Parts: sequence; C-alpha cells; structure tokens
Amino acid sequence: ERKVLPGESPFRRVCVRLMTTSKRVQDRSKEKKVRELEVATEKWKIASKVMFLMEMLKSEPDMIMTVRSLEQYRRQINLPKPHKISDFIRKSPKLFELYKDQRGVLWCGLTNEAEDLLDEHDGLLEENGDKAAEHVTRCLMMSVDKKLPLDKIVHFRRDFGLPLDFRINWVHKFPELFKVVKLEDGEEYLELVSWNPAWAITELEKKTLGLTEESDDHKPGLLSLAFPMKFPPSYKKMYRYRGMIEH
Repeated sequence: ERKVLPGESPFRRVCVRLMTTSKRVQDRSKEKKVRELEVATEKWKIASKVMFLMEMLKSEPDMIMTVRSLEQYRRQINLPKPHKISDFIRKSPKLFELYKDQRGVLWCGLTNEAEDLLDEHDGLLEENGDKAAEHVTRCLMMSVDKKLPLDKIVHFRRDFGLPLDFRINWVHKFPELFKVVKLEDGEEYLELVSWNPAWAITELEKKTLGLTEESDDHKPGLLSLAFPMKFPPSYKKMYRYRGMIEH
C-alpha cells in the first residue's frame, strides 16, 4: 500500500489513486489484444487511403490531378500536417505516377497496373451488385422508419460493396427493393419499398429452426457454425455457452 507523505493533500492522494487504477486497467487491456486483428486493421487503414486516392483520380476526365488539388482530401485519408501528401503517394510507386509539367507544377496520375486493378474492382462490384443490394435492404429493414440518409450510407459504401457514384446510378437499379426520397429538410433518404421475409431472419436462426439444408454427417449444436472457431489464448469461454459453440 502506498505511504501517505507528510503534508500531502487529500486531492493529491485521490489523483494518485486514480492514476494507479488507470495504469492497472491499461495493463489488463494489453493482455486482451488480438495481434492478428490489429495487423489486419492497420493494413486495411492504409489500403482504404490508397483506394480513396485511386477513386478520386479515376473520377477526373484525364485521371490526373495536381498534388496541390489532392491536398483537399487530407481529412479523408487522415493525413495531418506537416506530412506531405506527395510523400504518401511516393510510397506506392506501382499505383501512382508523379511528374512535373513545364511550369514546374507537380501532377499525380495512375499507372497502367492501377488502372487494371480499378477495372477489375469495378467488374467485381458489378458482378456482386445483387448481394450489395441485399445488404442495403437488410439495413433498411432494421432501421426504425425503414429509411436511411444517403449521407450515412456513404460511410459504409466499401463495406456494402457499392461503387463510388452509387448515389447517381446504383440506387435506381433496384426499384423493387428501395427508392430515393427527399424529405422536407431537403435531405435525400433511401427508403424501403418491399419487405423480404427471407431477409428478416439470420442464417444462424435458420439453422436453429431447421430451415436450411444440412449435410447428413454434420450434427451441429444449438449455436454451432459451419466453420471451425479459433479463440485467442486470453479468451475465456463462459461455461453455459461452451456446449453451444463446440462442434
């Protein structure tokens, strides 16, 4: 136990006690981290920044922009000053090209490899458009008023698998599922058109209720999944759930 110094005020004793408790909480939280998840998260942060710049360049008529014009996207790629955006671009030489014109203005463009990747990316989005529409519809079904602001959907555009210009064309490709409406405040919303009962139940619930076809050799428990589950060493399974999640 910590000794109280002569003449020490009660306020200082409380502050020291709180700081000590906070330090113990930090030490315990370090033990709960999953290293593989942290690495994957950091990689995704970098990839999302690169993808954003690639999409911005592709949206331009000649797919080139001045580096000075790219400065306006610092917030979107979370690049604080004094870091230079040109230094960030130079870290991906296979995707971006930097060159100066006759006036000394620095420009940025896409390499041939980057253009091929974007074409492949667009093809995958088009191929999986129906699945993306299902994801968006499920979210609308879970919303309170069966509608969501388009500005909010933008934040999860990549998670849903939506194209960059989804507000212009994509939202109108599935009129049987949802439609764009403008409320009195002038804000555009995506509103649910038809309720799909099959999407109102999770896959786990379907398995529990026996609504899905299972192979004869697979006998899952109540909450069993069709893939093996791996837990970090620090994870402790609660006793009452152990039988449900074990195969």
